[in-house]
Amino acid sequence: MSVYNQFVPSVGIENRTSLRYLTAHHVRNLATQPAVRLRPRFLSVRRVGWARPLLRLRSEVPATVHGADIYHSPLFRKHWPYGEDLDDEPQHPECPHRVIVIERALHESQLPLHWHEVPRFREPFAANCAKLLKIVEASGLEALEKETEDPALARAVRAAAAVHFLDHIAEIHRLVHVRGATRIDMDTYLSDDTLEVALMATRAALEATDAALKDPSRLAFVVSRPPGHHATRATAMGFCFLSNVAIAAHEVLKRSDKGEFSRPITRIGILDFDVHHGNGTEDCVRQQERIRFVSLHEHPQYPMTGGNPNEHGPKHNIWNFPLPAGTDWHNGYAEAYAEALNRLCSGTDRSDVVSDLDLVLVSAGYDALASDPLAGLHLKPSDYSEMAFQLIHRLKPSTPVVFCLEGGYDLNAIGEAVSQTIQGALRARAEQPQAVV
Repeated sequence: MSVYNQFVPSVGIENRTSLRYLTAHHVRNLATQPAVRLRPRFLSVRRVGWARPLLRLRSEVPATVHGADIYHSPLFRKHWPYGEDLDDEPQHPECPHRVIVIERALHESQLPLHWHEVPRFREPFAANCAKLLKIVEASGLEALEKETEDPALARAVRAAAAVHFLDHIAEIHRLVHVRGATRIDMDTYLSDDTLEVALMATRAALEATDAALKDPSRLAFVVSRPPGHHATRATAMGFCFLSNVAIAAHEVLKRSDKGEFSRPITRIGILDFDVHHGNGTEDCVRQQERIRFVSLHEHPQYPMTGGNPNEHGPKHNIWNFPLPAGTDWHNGYAEAYAEALNRLCSGTDRSDVVSDLDLVLVSAGYDALASDPLAGLHLKPSDYSEMAFQLIHRLKPSTPVVFCLEGGYDLNAIGEAVSQTIQGALRARAEQPQAVV
């Protein structure tokens, strides 16, 4: 089964909501209908001028609020399918245009934002990365802590290899830089800079989390790609290569165990509201009892996991909320989201229990939008403002929060949805007492 059913060349589908991830059974049934070739919405951006103008959101955020930190990099405009570039209309939903429209929307929103460009790794990346992978293989992860040639790359590789199998990272490097492969599977393409961009997304998540832990009064949003929440410890899939949120969480716990923070980090919450189950993140954290993973997602839907709300993993730290296609905010989603926040914040079903979280990482996917071409939930951009508001409102004021971009493929709506997320989070933070650092 494929994430990206556009590789099925012509199937008889009567409306856009049928552009969900197709099982072989669905394809067989649809093949008996008259064939209709569709242009999904992620291809329509050129005709409408990239994205509709945003409503100005700053007036809804009190002037006294600190603002949000935005982590970005020009490198996130790399990594596209072989033969394409930014002058072409995107032929794959996970395209560089996603971060372009988000950054443009954030600039237009007039929200109080502080932009942080993550510097590139030192050149030559391929040779430097190969050297680090050999060091890990020969001497273990801790040997990378002594590397001074490119400390940022060494840290990203070390943190990633602490979560993913080393062979997984080495295989991506081999496929890209030795074999020149252009695809891992039907959905997940490769380019010359795939591993560099993926490790840069990991680095951005690490640096945003570092900063948030130093000043919990601030919020961070990482505008990065490719997404990460489908990448398991051993497998790249679903457009994803490295599980950035899981990597950041494990890195924080490692640093806490070394006594690097003024207060120990005893519990981290990961909230995943991407429309697809974060199977990779779950795989990476299900053995770590200090990380609580909560996911709301459409089911049945790619990757066909997370369908059992009563399966909580060996450490009882997994909470899945599967939702049927067609669910919108007022018809099922808001209720499920409220219950998800209860589980995230306290591990109970009660809303009056004080949150025990020391850090929250959010896998912020926007493919639950009604207009998204790859799924069937029916959220609006403004719903994300309410979701972020409710999340921050449930947390202690001293709880750092970092949002990391995952999916979301309607280029005409994703920028507004991200802006609404930040606006809602800032409104909630403004209502909290001043954080005690």
